[in-house]
Amino acid sequence: MNETCYMSHFLLEKGEIMKVAVLDTGYKPNVEDHGIEIINYNHKDGIDRIGHGTGIISLYKQLIPSSMIYSIKIFERSPEIHDVINALEFIQANLDVDVISMSFGFETHSHELEKLCKAISKKGILLIAAFSNDMQLTYPAAFDSVLGISSSSSVKRVKDIIYIENSPINILAYGGVLVINWINNEKKMVSGNSFILPFVLKIIHDCSNNQYSLSKVLYALNRNCKDSIIKQSRNEKSEVKNRKKKIEQFSKVVVFPFNKENKNLIENSDLSQFIISNVLDVRISKKVTTKVSSKENRQINWKIEDIELLDWNEDFDTFILGNIRELSEKMNFNYFVSIAKKCLEHNKNLVVYDNENIIDFKQAFLEKGLYLYTPYLDLGEYDETNGEMWHISKPVVCIAGTSSKQGKFTLQLNLRRELRELGIKVSHISTEPNGELLGCDYVHPDGLGSDNLGEISKKILFLNSIINDFSRYNDLIMIGVQSNSIPYSFGNINSFPLVQSNLMLSAKPDVHILCVNCFDSETYIERTIKTLENQYESKVLCLVVFPLSMCIDKNTGEYHEKRLSVYEMSIIIEKFEKRFGIPVFENGENDSKLVNELISFFS
Repeated sequence: MNETCYMSHFLLEKGEIMKVAVLDTGYKPNVEDHGIEIINYNHKDGIDRIGHGTGIISLYKQLIPSSMIYSIKIFERSPEIHDVINALEFIQANLDVDVISMSFGFETHSHELEKLCKAISKKGILLIAAFSNDMQLTYPAAFDSVLGISSSSSVKRVKDIIYIENSPINILAYGGVLVINWINNEKKMVSGNSFILPFVLKIIHDCSNNQYSLSKVLYALNRNCKDSIIKQSRNEKSEVKNRKKKIEQFSKVVVFPFNKENKNLIENSDLSQFIISNVLDVRISKKVTTKVSSKENRQINWKIEDIELLDWNEDFDTFILGNIRELSEKMNFNYFVSIAKKCLEHNKNLVVYDNENIIDFKQAFLEKGLYLYTPYLDLGEYDETNGEMWHISKPVVCIAGTSSKQGKFTLQLNLRRELRELGIKVSHISTEPNGELLGCDYVHPDGLGSDNLGEISKKILFLNSIINDFSRYNDLIMIGVQSNSIPYSFGNINSFPLVQSNLMLSAKPDVHILCVNCFDSETYIERTIKTLENQYESKVLCLVVFPLSMCIDKNTGEYHEKRLSVYEMSIIIEKFEKRFGIPVFENGENDSKLVNELISFFS
């Protein structure tokens, strides 16, 4: 069907006058114009010399001829946030309008702009805005107070829309080619989200009974678009908030067993809001009666106790159960089932680091008013944004590595302490299962399960969305990934850093701090640096060397760890600095200098 004829099918004979303020490149009038007023706001004449504003206003008048259009020129090529704020304040003070149309978007969130949009929306004025044409989420369209419009290939006709609930994108519309009026009496073929706003507003005009407040418009769209509604779930984000609240309610906990994750939890107990009353292990581990202490305060210590001697009637409220798969196999005993039953019997919350078998107990804990925590989150059919991603507007730092067991998580915790002591608000995303117990904002567990393409997409979108949420109220985002950042080889899928890539693609780090081993080959380190810098358009700021080397025992032939001397470390640091031309630090030493390096980069 001819596009021009199709649009004429929309014409109204009569109707209430809809007053629309269009913030754009202005308007170039011709003698046939009726119902269009050029507001000489902050440009000398308000005349459009680009064509963008003229094209959009022409569509508004063609589709809703009874409308009154106020053209407000705020830019020539691209607007600035302060231009939009000034224009909105002008409208608020001087014009009586029903709708404000904005065919532009900013990657960066502005609290001032959001607050202003919210205030205008509360007055019953509809703000309608287009998302970026590069299929990225932008503001003001993404604000809750603004009707955000994007396009989709699923919409085949200009008169159709898809209405989405619980998403920053409220409407998906036709994104194909249109022929519209342009400046100098020209016709032009165009496409893009900017030019679909008039078609969406036409539909709103016809179904909203002249009620243009956002709530009334959303109600009308919901009622009239029943065959094309996508209902997105926001339960996942609610669950993240809920589990953080539950952790904050933990008062006194016991920890079992004394393994890598729980050792880290104990050593950094100053970052937890609860008290650790008992540290437990099995007698056969030979750790029982050993003393362990907090790294920040050596006067706070515990003696590891035999789990069989635990008095379940003590006043602890939560049992923290670390990874026990290997221990259960070794002892031929299901510790999870045994401890879960004990927790139910004695009214204790239970924290587990993996996701196995918990489904069998979740309901039982819920019925008793107890909490069964796991860092794993079921994303279901998550796709809140139709595949569009947020630009993270705050600095993002990623702690990456060349292998496992390099002290990456401990480094993250130390950097977080240092940064917060300087008054910098840090949001910390971790892949360690105990991360939220140590004050991380979110844990994206690494390791278990396989991902198909759909699962990977959901994880990237969810991570991107939640990182964006955290970025609004923090100065800096820190993420940490486990193990290697690039494949050791291409002969085994287990060496592919798929989970690490998910997190880095979600956040698009500005800076990487790369943890390396003293025995890593320089070629492998160089390949890792190049991959991180090119794939993520990031800067590898520095290397952090783990001071343990692997040595062969002459008697047994087995490998064991050996801590390098100060002299040996100085030789390695000097060699790496000369080879890669960036600062090199020893892990656990000079964290304050590393933080200064980081602050200097972003200054």
